[in-house]
Amino acid sequence: MIINSNSINNLKIRKILMIDDELKELEGDKKFQMALSVISRFSADQNLYSKLVQLIDENIVEDILSYEDFNILYENEDIRDIVINAVCEFKADAFYGSAYPIYQKLCTAFQGINVDFLTDPLKPGKKKLADYDLIFMDYEYSTNTTALEIIHKLKLNRGSLNYIIFLSGKDTFTYHNESYSMTGPEFKQDLLRKVRSDNFSEFSALINYLNKEKTTDEIIFNYELNQILEEFNSGRIMTESIESLGKLLIDGVNDAQKQLMLTNTKTMKAVITEKLEKEGVSETSFLIDLSVSIVKNLINSNIPQLKNIHKKIENITGWEGAIWDYETDKHIRDLRELQILDKTVNTRFSPVDFGDIFTFSLNGKQVRGLLVAQTCDLIVRWQDEALGRHANVSMFILEESEETRQKKGILKYRIGEHKITWNLRRKLLVPTKILDLASLNLDGACSFKVDQEITRQFSWGSYYTNHMKNCIKDIASVITKKGVNIFWEDGIAWPFKRRKDTITFPLSRWARLDYLHALEIYKQFLDIESRVPIVKDISDEPLLLKQIKTKFNNKDARINALINELGGSNFYFDYDNLISFLKQETRAEGLFDSLASELKMDHFIAKQQHGKRLLEIDPKNSILTELLSNYGININLSKDKTLVNIFFKPNKWKGEDEVAALSE
Repeated sequence: MIINSNSINNLKIRKILMIDDELKELEGDKKFQMALSVISRFSADQNLYSKLVQLIDENIVEDILSYEDFNILYENEDIRDIVINAVCEFKADAFYGSAYPIYQKLCTAFQGINVDFLTDPLKPGKKKLADYDLIFMDYEYSTNTTALEIIHKLKLNRGSLNYIIFLSGKDTFTYHNESYSMTGPEFKQDLLRKVRSDNFSEFSALINYLNKEKTTDEIIFNYELNQILEEFNSGRIMTESIESLGKLLIDGVNDAQKQLMLTNTKTMKAVITEKLEKEGVSETSFLIDLSVSIVKNLINSNIPQLKNIHKKIENITGWEGAIWDYETDKHIRDLRELQILDKTVNTRFSPVDFGDIFTFSLNGKQVRGLLVAQTCDLIVRWQDEALGRHANVSMFILEESEETRQKKGILKYRIGEHKITWNLRRKLLVPTKILDLASLNLDGACSFKVDQEITRQFSWGSYYTNHMKNCIKDIASVITKKGVNIFWEDGIAWPFKRRKDTITFPLSRWARLDYLHALEIYKQFLDIESRVPIVKDISDEPLLLKQIKTKFNNKDARINALINELGGSNFYFDYDNLISFLKQETRAEGLFDSLASELKMDHFIAKQQHGKRLLEIDPKNSILTELLSNYGININLSKDKTLVNIFFKPNKWKGEDEVAALSE
């Protein structure tokens, strides 16, 4: 097997480098002793003899090869050097480290491409590593360092791709004190992508791994190389798409910055001080939302760049080769979590808002709840000459922490790697002042210290700052003793604990769910809450039935069978007509009277329009079909729904007398 030329061309591989400290050439006495060893092993080899006699006297060659008389080599330095060099040419791999056979296989595999080698990656000499398209790199070095620890020092390309293959006899790598099994595709890809992502500002290389055990056999070695090059091709296509997307984002951010720079200071002051403070929105939140909206619209207006991205992505969806990559559900879930879950809500001291997820300690269990009070009701405003808000009490939708068979009102939801089952019927009311305390702490805990001084935090407006001061005063005013106390608000009591000067409520803010996703959960909650019980119309729409042919044990029969003209798999019998026909079967006297006693009301439909009782046969109703089968009756509807065939085998039914006889 040879290396696929299409992969080499797609990756534009023109220069290859192998880095391994076991590629060092032997020097001094070690080289001399290796030459003597080679001479002893190949003393009868004609090629070695021919090479030496061209350089030194034939008698000397005879002494060295035939009699292993090496005295001349110790005595004459010039002859010694000539012999050593000749032996090196004859058996070059003997004078290099243990990694040299791999290097030779690379030279054979990539014929026509220059393959260089380097023994110390941090001392490249005149070699510039960024010039090499494909780099084979040993994982461990004699300096007790690994390739993962020094890869950022190699001065690789930032603007174009290098391809790196780690060579190692180990199948477990360590990165940031975490171990990764390189035999598991998910773990391997997880590590290699992390390395590339962590060093994104340093280089744009794609990385892979090959165990040295697979380099011994040339066929296996070349096969593994082809697989890796296919993976690189997949990664190259994805990288080009991401880089195009990155350029689009950068252009959008730059355009947004240009637009914002047109805003003068007076306008900005008017927007923030006069409007935002009155609306109760922080200046940082406003500016971030404004900037993101501008960037989004400017990106969508960059049609040429969008076309370029579309073209790149077409390479992924339209590539005829296999995508040599592995699914990483965990990574996709991580991206999903970044997309819809804001975990920095506490570290920026954000005021409570719609979509905040709190963790409650209820009955000794930790339960999450989704805040569904509307943003406009939670905002603190200056109104009627005082600070206030509309939502003094806020409602939460709680999760169902245990498995439940309940279906209605249960919403299973995944947020990244977090699976939450919301119970839309399980609600909790909390005084909003208690929730406000979460914005005081980096961990989102609803706690404060008595006489704590409140300063304007990262994203607070001055109205909210003053509101927080009032909250602490209100809660502190009800403290009566150390231990458990009760805080009342709008008829709702919430316990809190006092330990020394710290007041703590049994809840904390975890994160904030994206507005649209929180709104979808709230909408389903409202659908449950707003259901109206309406008296059902007990009448029913008429059935449009048509007659179809019937057979009894494959013979034509005068039995009234009908089917719905509008379709469906159910069919119907005129019950009285069916029983009258079946009673003609003398082989099963008493059978049909017994069957009639077991049929129930829900097996029939009573339609005034038909003036008769219709027995409804539903092929999916296993209870009815099993009942008929117990009496030896099996009914089949043809595929074209034009014929019903009734099969009756009375020997399958045991009458009462037979049952009694059997019991005796």
